[in-house]
Amino acid sequence: MEAGVEGCLSVKEKRGTVNRFQNVEVKYLSRDGHWQKQEYNGFIARIIQHELDHLNGILFVDHVVAEVV
Repeated sequence: MEAGVEGCLSVKEKRGTVNRFQNVEVKYLSRDGHWQKQEYNGFIARIIQHELDHLNGILFVDHVVAEVV
């Protein structure tokens, strides 16, 4: 896990430190219906986790370990 500062347009003017995995592996269906698998690292891995949280009704503020002023 790696700590990093996050913000979100859904929670304006708030930022906080959130722990996220540094690497993620994503399985998905392509537009033509074929299963794909890809690994993402670093900042894009953080973005994917952030956006997947949105799909599950979770905001970054639910994960904040320290507020950033």
